[in-house]
This record gives sequence, structure tokens and C-alpha cells, in this order.
Amino acid sequence: MNVTTVGIDLAKTVFSIHDTDQHGKVLVRKRLNGPKLLAFFAQLPPCLIGMEACPGAHWRADNRAPTTGKTRLPAESSNGKR
Repeated sequence: MNVTTVGIDLAKTVFSIHDTDQHGKVLVRKRLNGPKLLAFFAQLPPCLIGMEACPGAHWRADNRAPTTGKTRLPAESSNGKR
């Protein structure tokens, strides 16, 4: 599996994951709980991770980026939550 980008929808207990390759082809679409999410990211090659900008996103980005690569968080004003 050649994952280049992972999109993650953050929630309190279940997280939705959407992985694509360099051509935008969807490779994985699944819902994971916290422990399974950590195991999922541990097996990924370095890749770009996109997630919504909420308070928990910064903690998750800091803890995932060292093992999986870059993490990008959109500006708060771009996600309609302000």
C-alpha cells in the first residue's frame, strides 16, 4: 500500500480515516477507536496527514507527526467553526 495522504475526522471515541495514493485513488476508508488508531498510524509509511483544526488536533498532530511524517492543520477560519 503506497499511502501518501491521510485525512482524519476527529471525534471523541471513533475516528474516520481516508487514505489516498499519489494519484488521489482511495486506498482505505475505515472507522477506528483510539487504540486501533494508534496501531494504524504506527504501520503507515511517512505521509501527509490532514485533520480539522480543533483543540485535540494539535495534541494528536504533535504525537503522530514524529512517526508518520507531516501533519497539516487548516486555519480555524477555513473550517467554519468560528
